[in-house]
Amino acid sequence: HLRSFWVDTGESRSEIVDVNETVRNSLSFTNRQMHAHGINPLIELDEKELLVRANSVQMEQIIINLITNAIQALDKQQSKRDKIIRIQTCKRKGKIIIEVADNGTGIADISEQDIFDPFISSGKSKSGMGLGLAIVKSFVDRFEGSIQAKNNDTGGATFTVRFKEFSESKHEV
Repeated sequence: HLRSFWVDTGESRSEIVDVNETVRNSLSFTNRQMHAHGINPLIELDEKELLVRANSVQMEQIIINLITNAIQALDKQQSKRDKIIRIQTCKRKGKIIIEVADNGTGIADISEQDIFDPFISSGKSKSGMGLGLAIVKSFVDRFEGSIQAKNNDTGGATFTVRFKEFSESKHEV
C-alpha cells in the first residue's frame, strides 16, 4: 500500500484544482483534530481562485499531512497556551503558494533534504513512521512544484509549497 504513494498507477490523473477549495476540504478533515488538541487555526486564503494542474485528492493529502505535522509539533509543547497553525494561500510572480506555519518546536537538526526522506522523523515520539513529509514531497514533485521547510524566528516551522499557476491561455483545453 505504501508503495502506491511513489508509483503512479495511472489513477493520479491531473485536473484543474482550486488550491483554496483544496485547503477548505482539507480543513473539514482536520478541524476537529486541531480543536481537540487546543490549536487555533488561522486561515488566510487569497480572495481569488488559485488554479493549478494537479490531482485534487493528492493535493488534499499535501495539506492534511502538513497540518498533521504541525499538530504533532504543537503537541510536544504541552505548556504552550496559544497553539497556532496558520494556513495561507496567495499568488506571487506566477506561482501559487501554500504556507503552513506553526508555533511549535520547529525543525530538529535534520537537513532540509533529509526531512523529506521516508522513515526520517524529526519527532522524538514514536507516533508516526516518518512518511508524511515524504508523501508530501512526492506529490509536490509529481505536480512540478517545490517545497521548502524552515524554522521561524519566533519558534515553530513554516512549510512553503509553490506550484505553477494554471492559465488557460497557456494551455489548450
